[in-house]
Amino acid sequence: MAEADPRSFWQRFKRQDRTEGNISVEQWHDFFSDLLSCPPGEPEAAAETLQPHHRGYNSGDVHTAAASANEPATPHPLDVDITADEVIVAVGKLKRNKAAGIDGIRADFLKDATELLIPQITALFNKAFVEGIPNAWSTGIIHPIYKKGDKADPGNYRGITVGPVLGKLFASVLDNRLQFWAESNGLRAESQAGFRQHRRTADHIFTLHSIIDISKRQSQKVFACFVDFRKAFDTIPRDRLWQVLQETGVSPKMLHCLQSMYAADSARVFTTAGLTDTFPCTMGVKQGCPLSPLLFGIYLDGLQKILEATESTDAPCLNGKPVPVMLYADDLALLSHSREGLQKSLDMLGTFSHDRGLTVSVEKTKVLVFAKRKTILSPPVNYAEQPLAQVDSFKYLGITFHETKGFSQAVTELQSAGKRAVFALQRRCAELDIKDTKLVCRLFDTLVAPVLSYGCEIWAPCASESNLALLERVHTQFLKYLIGVPINTPDTIVLAEFGRYPLRFQWWKQVLRYWNRLHGLSQGGLLHDTFVQNTHAPNLAWCTAVSNFIRSNHRDGPLFVMQSVNIGDTMKCHRELYIEGLTGSEQSRKIATYARLCGNSRKYGMQPYLSSFANLQQRRILSLFRTGSHWLRVQTGRHKREQYTDRICEQCNRGAVEDEDHFLFDCPHYDPMRTKYADLFDLPVQHVHAFIQQNDIRIAKFLTECKNMRKH
Repeated sequence: MAEADPRSFWQRFKRQDRTEGNISVEQWHDFFSDLLSCPPGEPEAAAETLQPHHRGYNSGDVHTAAASANEPATPHPLDVDITADEVIVAVGKLKRNKAAGIDGIRADFLKDATELLIPQITALFNKAFVEGIPNAWSTGIIHPIYKKGDKADPGNYRGITVGPVLGKLFASVLDNRLQFWAESNGLRAESQAGFRQHRRTADHIFTLHSIIDISKRQSQKVFACFVDFRKAFDTIPRDRLWQVLQETGVSPKMLHCLQSMYAADSARVFTTAGLTDTFPCTMGVKQGCPLSPLLFGIYLDGLQKILEATESTDAPCLNGKPVPVMLYADDLALLSHSREGLQKSLDMLGTFSHDRGLTVSVEKTKVLVFAKRKTILSPPVNYAEQPLAQVDSFKYLGITFHETKGFSQAVTELQSAGKRAVFALQRRCAELDIKDTKLVCRLFDTLVAPVLSYGCEIWAPCASESNLALLERVHTQFLKYLIGVPINTPDTIVLAEFGRYPLRFQWWKQVLRYWNRLHGLSQGGLLHDTFVQNTHAPNLAWCTAVSNFIRSNHRDGPLFVMQSVNIGDTMKCHRELYIEGLTGSEQSRKIATYARLCGNSRKYGMQPYLSSFANLQQRRILSLFRTGSHWLRVQTGRHKREQYTDRICEQCNRGAVEDEDHFLFDCPHYDPMRTKYADLFDLPVQHVHAFIQQNDIRIAKFLTECKNMRKH
């Protein structure tokens, strides 16, 4: 099924029983209604009150309708008619096989009928752009997805909202237009990387790591505060949102259209007992709307300008530019070289949050001091006169940063997450009776490897060899379990049986992609400044490690390292060096024996027998023999720490070491089996390598019967 119908396979593989605990329809209604509506006595301000205001700091240039009236009568770039090309681009972004909204129309319908419907949709969207959207586009269906904790508590579910497809498509058109306008006019905060084209979580992980590394090498500390906003997406006041958009320069026509999308915003909750009654949504950005990440990002962008204009924040610098804050959607990190500077930034954050109607969760907001040695803050820094807890580590954008230990804790946590992913994969394969080795390996690559590799483009060059081995072990132990060989079987042998490479090959490939991306950046951005600082500062861990890797995997003459590289050639060289090392003189006797028995560098790939056996026990016997983890005394004597010459065969009296050659061709104890399986011994030269290349099933049967007839 996985090959013939991948979609059906994944639907079956991922299918889980819908779980909602013992939660009534009324409870679902009340929970989400309370979450997404204004508290009693705090109605949303009228949409017409769109006057900019200032609360203790300069909010920047203000673009108002009155100001624009004095400008030349040229259309605002946001106000031009929607074109068919814009609609086509938005349709292309719709994903197939997704749930329909309350209108019952799936995105597949629009994608399949694009040519026929584009003129009508374009005309409809232009009408909505001027007159406002139909109310029918305003109601979303919330699907509660269980996270963790008590299943009877609605608070332990994440709501995923699915809106009507035409409303979603219209919002996507506006989102593309607003994104282009804001980016091309330099209106976004440079420190904001969330939900922006050509930006990713790895960028901020790289920037923070670089700031810490540079500071430590300059004997400076980095005082960091990781701020948690309480349900920020769901609670920002919409009246203030409109004012911020107006101050940013959004045109009155576009603003009016956005307000129309929010005017009748409502939702229903999908439950096992049916849909709840409709309730209004009057707080926060619109659930499930393509525009929401952009609107929320613009809403928070102003914090950077405020902090940059504030004196005495003592912010760290990259390429000569201060970096007082890093934003990724609502993930916020304040940075300073001093306790006093961090406190100043927290004070300004308090002013900003009060102005924007945001609530900081003091309990979840944490402070770290990155330094060569542990540093205790005394007194602690405060937010709104409440002390903030200092911790020794914090998970930022999925990667744990430790105050003194670099990425070691991050790798340990990735290992734990990878093990959980392996257990889940093995359990699901057992439930569905999936035994095909190639398929199980593909599932590992899809479901487990990304967990183990998250953020590897940053931590892989910097982590210690022992740390990286922890992650590699998850991979190799999975393979050993799959074919039933002991845990102490050499990793290189097991990887060779599967024709697989260590995970670090994929890590380095991602590192090189990131390296090339950094070299292709335009000047002036935060990530570019980070990279420039890395290349100019001597001996920074990441840059040095990547440069050394490139040099060590380049055979074609002189190389200027500080440039983009040919990833294919570099990784090809890395693979060749790895395979050459499998038969190197420094390898252990066991690995050397495997190379003699089974090795062929021209055919490095999964051994056919791993996916050709119906009898898994016979396959296991063959795997044990091929990998040297068998029952012969040359192997069992190793565990007893016997000298190699003392590992004498106990099945005969010839005094020979019981190795693979003696077992297969010389030991008289197995003569009856050689007669029974005479076809396996009709060889021009009696050599283990030639023997092992024959029919896998016949070899497995021979080995099984020989094992069963041993004396002890």
